[in-house]
This record gives sequence, structure tokens and C-alpha cells, in this order.
Amino acid sequence: MKNKTLTTLFVDIDVSSKSITLCALDHEANKLLQLEVLNNHPGTETILENIMNCLNSNNLTYAVIDLDSTFFMVPNLSPGLSLHLL
Repeated sequence: MKNKTLTTLFVDIDVSSKSITLCALDHEANKLLQLEVLNNHPGTETILENIMNCLNSNNLTYAVIDLDSTFFMVPNLSPGLSLHLL
């Protein structure tokens, strides 16, 4: 069986009150995606679309997501990630 790490996208998301910053790496620490969006529903949709496009365009199967935030700053992002990426 192929090692799952080789087909995993490692995503770090930092949420502030006004913006969301994302950086995604492959298993060799190559930066595949970096973006900053507004912390609102359209920003969340942009993040989801970019993660899915990055997975598909790089033939990756899995995403490990690290979400850094204080609890009250993630109402737009958390439900979107759970619904789209599970």
C-alpha cells in the first residue's frame, strides 16, 4: 500500500478577526498554495475551492489541516471545512 504521507496536503490556516491566511505544503515541504482572504463566507468558499483544486492538480488524496485561531474568530471557516472536506 502506498504511503499516505506521499499523497497528503499539509495545510496551515491562521484566522484573525479580519482575514484568513493559508499555506499548504506537500510531503517534501514544497509550497503548493499560499493565500489570504477576508474572514467571511466568500473568503471561506475561496479557501475550500483552492484546497480542492490544489489536491486535484497535484494528485493528492488527503488533507491534514491545522487551524490556528481563537474560538470566536472561526464561525465562517469551521463549518465549511467540516462539511466540504470530510
